Amino acid sequence: MKILFFLIKNILKIIYYLLKLIKKLFLIIFIILIILFLNIYIKKPLQNINEKTALLFNINGIIVENKNIDNSWNKFGFKLWDINNGKIIKNILFNIIKIIRLSKNNKNIIGIILKLNNFLGTDQISLEYIGKALNEFKKSGKPVYAVSNNYNQSQYYLASYANVIYIYPKGLIDLYGLYNDKFYYKSLFNKLKINSHIFRVGFEKNAIESNICDNIPNKTKQLENKWLKKLWLNYIDDISKNRKIKLCNIIPNINEFFKKTNKINNINKYNLKKKLVDKVLSPFKIKSNFIKIFGFNKYKNNFKFLNFYNYKIKESFEKSYEISVIFINGKIINSTIISEKLKKARLNPNVKAVILKINSPGGNIIASENIRIEVSNLRFSNKPVITSMGNLSASGGYWISIPSNIIIADKSTITGSIGVFNIINTYEKTLNLLGINYDGSNIFPTLNFKINKSLSPYTSKLIELNIKNGYEYFIKLISKNRQLTPKEINNISQGRIFIGKEAKYNKLIDKIGDFDDAVKQAVKLSKLKNWHLHWIN
Repeated sequence: MKILFFLIKNILKIIYYLLKLIKKLFLIIFIILIILFLNIYIKKPLQNINEKTALLFNINGIIVENKNIDNSWNKFGFKLWDINNGKIIKNILFNIIKIIRLSKNNKNIIGIILKLNNFLGTDQISLEYIGKALNEFKKSGKPVYAVSNNYNQSQYYLASYANVIYIYPKGLIDLYGLYNDKFYYKSLFNKLKINSHIFRVGFEKNAIESNICDNIPNKTKQLENKWLKKLWLNYIDDISKNRKIKLCNIIPNINEFFKKTNKINNINKYNLKKKLVDKVLSPFKIKSNFIKIFGFNKYKNNFKFLNFYNYKIKESFEKSYEISVIFINGKIINSTIISEKLKKARLNPNVKAVILKINSPGGNIIASENIRIEVSNLRFSNKPVITSMGNLSASGGYWISIPSNIIIADKSTITGSIGVFNIINTYEKTLNLLGINYDGSNIFPTLNFKINKSLSPYTSKLIELNIKNGYEYFIKLISKNRQLTPKEINNISQGRIFIGKEAKYNKLIDKIGDFDDAVKQAVKLSKLKNWHLHWIN
């Protein structure tokens, strides 16, 4: 009996301690939930806060059109501006645009601060698009301020849209122009005995020169400098208009600059005099200025601001039709994914128009043609297709846009490059150098192509014929869709690169504009009243 009593007593004691432990766990969980609730409440978007404040754009990293897709050929645009595109934060362009436009109509937001210290940059066309949204914001009567310790080219372009540009006392404005450089392998190929077989139609298709030259040919340099200067002129012309200063003040005479700025303090005076900046102040004084403008937040011991990363965008669609936005970024190698997206848009009865957002240097002819066919199918199914060209839409990137109802490019879009080429490297001499020989029996040796043996004359002629036919087909497609004769197209093709207005003049595109213009055309052609954009990743 005593043993039973002892067991019951111990069981009850264990139950007591378990209940006590559970009570403590519930208390801990309750405290955690309270903390999470408070954290969410503190980070609540400004739309629900009834106080005047600034919207702080402290952009960290780079800006891309869509971070869920291959932005590898944003690298071309980034390369021109010397921007690192490694493993860093990627901000979505269209989210930034939407936040700026929402904040324009938000009575609680009374200004924007562009804190650009950690902004690494983006391509020119994205910068122009953000600048357009900032101008819309300013037209509502709200000011924009720019702040940075130094300004690189992307940072300064964006800052030029501000009403006031601040710079730290030891800060510099680093504007050095554009460049396009690459590696050349001729000597390396000679040393390794690599045979580089070049097939090309379009004498300005210079991608093949890396294999057959040790440095850039003079003719290529002249051609590249020509379009680089046009892009650079677009850049400084925008800054000139934004800052209301002369072009010569943006990039000064080097001798004059060093004569007047032999000390760092003189650089600040020079920048102020030339109106490149408005105020040279320490971070503390800039903060004090913003406290006067936007008010003081005693909890943050700072001026009142909402970080744009905490600005939550609410998407709410009533019953409406879709305008699908399909991104085509990077080299066109495999057409399967893009073709499937286009096919789904065609078969979806709720999709009434498609915008192709292209940022591509081209790629494989077969892949480009497969995508072009799907674009044609969309148009034949009475669904308008509008191409919105990004930083680079050339060669195969132009090929896939040909059937579009309307092709829109920015003034700084690089397009054209109508031509076809192929490079085949064979390594038979490299293997021979290492004492390796390749041989065997073959019924039709002239048809047997392998990279460890030289191309036969038959194979070379076959590839040449394929390249020629590809080029002629390219010309035929353009002629059919752009109301140009093959002769007219041949005169403007040959791999030539065109910048925005040149492409318009040569009838390769229909309009100079941005993504907003593409949306307007999609709405107009589809005759929609109730619609929303459907972003297809």
